[in-house]
Amino acid sequence: MRLEPDHALIAVAGEIDVATVLELDQILLRARDRGANRLVVDLRDVTFMDTTGISVLVRWTRVARRAGFRFTVIPGEGAARRVLDLTGVLETLDLADEPPVAEAECP
Repeated sequence: MRLEPDHALIAVAGEIDVATVLELDQILLRARDRGANRLVVDLRDVTFMDTTGISVLVRWTRVARRAGFRFTVIPGEGAARRVLDLTGVLETLDLADEPPVAEAECP
């Protein structure tokens, strides 16, 4: 995670599934607790995502809209985009093409 004064970039690599989704959720919570008003989740290096990954993205989108902060997803062109597109979720997320800051790895 890379935390800037007003936003955080969370670059995810590998799989988002039942074994890893809690870590992603906790990273997002930490970023909000540190004052980020915009969370950007970069999925370009995701190789697999199951329904738990989809669920966390949808939940954070809803939370952000209710709480008044921005939650943006960079879907990339790989596995994450395909699964989000096939499930119809892609059109419900706030999307970005590029990160607002230099890329960083998740801890």
